[in-house]
Amino acid sequence: MSYPVGRDLVERCLRDAAVVVGSLNFVVGTADPRVTPVRNCVFEVYWFSDVHRRFATSPARTRAGFLFMRLWAVPSVRRRDIAQLLVDGLPIACRWAAAAMSSAGTGWSASEHVLTLWHAKQVLEIEET
Repeated sequence: MSYPVGRDLVERCLRDAAVVVGSLNFVVGTADPRVTPVRNCVFEVYWFSDVHRRFATSPARTRAGFLFMRLWAVPSVRRRDIAQLLVDGLPIACRWAAAAMSSAGTGWSASEHVLTLWHAKQVLEIEET
């Protein structure tokens, strides 16, 4: 297992999208049953509902605290292919994060959302839930 890209590419895509996230984690392994030997979770962006901010969190907490990203380690044999796909996929994920940030205080932002990039069948699948 290895990471398909490094922090530098993620940071550059975040800067290009003009967005700041509360957390970026690099993780290995998952118990998600949707992950199979031929389908790998690659990258996730979470928007945590901002409703709680108004009621339960410190006023000092920034909106970036409602955005969380995870980069998944992938099988080493697929790393290069996935890295090439992420050159286009990461900017999409970062623009999604920027749109989430600009939606703060709306009906959309009142619930949790996840954008997931999957690698399957040599393509990058994008799923929003």
